[in-house]
Amino acid sequence: MGVNPFGNLIDLFIEKMNPDPISIRSAAFHRGNLLEPVLVAEAGREYGFEPVVPEVMFVNGRLLANLDGADHPTNPTQIIEAKTSTFYDVAQPLPESYYWQAIAQLGTTEAEVVRVVCLDRRQTIGYWDVYRDEEGTAINRLFERAEEIGGLFDAAKIPDEIRPTQEQINRLFPNPEGVRELSNDDLKIVRDWSAIKAELDLLEEKEKQLRDLVATLIGEKEQATYNGEAIVTYKTRKIGNRFDTTRFKAEMPDLYNTYTKDGGTTRVLRLTKGN
Repeated sequence: MGVNPFGNLIDLFIEKMNPDPISIRSAAFHRGNLLEPVLVAEAGREYGFEPVVPEVMFVNGRLLANLDGADHPTNPTQIIEAKTSTFYDVAQPLPESYYWQAIAQLGTTEAEVVRVVCLDRRQTIGYWDVYRDEEGTAINRLFERAEEIGGLFDAAKIPDEIRPTQEQINRLFPNPEGVRELSNDDLKIVRDWSAIKAELDLLEEKEKQLRDLVATLIGEKEQATYNGEAIVTYKTRKIGNRFDTTRFKAEMPDLYNTYTKDGGTTRVLRLTKGN
């Protein structure tokens, strides 16, 4: 529904079209897996039933849902959704992304309520309840949106409503080929980018010159003041230890090769000479 603060529809598109098995093994993902059973059990005690973990995926049209816990393995009336978050606070209203996940779970089952249990950013356990509305308005909205987005996925088409970032384009099309002919409007965009890049280059050079002058003004001192008020400091900072890769490679080449990973490829966006 476009409410996830950690990604947009294009990120979802990339995930579905080009799944990356490594990217999901994040620290947050690992923490959630470890704590999920504990939170499910705690929610069961809170709501007075012995939760089970359904071993089936619930499907309705384009909606799919895996349940963290429920009061029945195949026909739940109460669902438990466990969350660990360093972003949200259980004292605040239910986050929209959690709400729509709960609606998807209601839309794929006959359950009446989803109990969202969360270990929040303050390390506090709290709860939100999402009930099925009698008219099914939210579920119908989700079904309509799922059909719309699913149609884009079927056609391998990027959603028009969201402008992708360069990083997203790199992930979508890692191995480019061919030539695209630009329209007049397209060329204007390139020219505007070129002009701004030129301005930034000039500003960066000017900033370097002024930075050198300020450093010269301070000289051997660690601070400069004006009318007694500190204006700028120039203090010593410890540089962290660095690993001597060149020496390690020369003295232990076999070990170096064992722990060297292929960096893969990336795409570099450059203006051609004269543009």
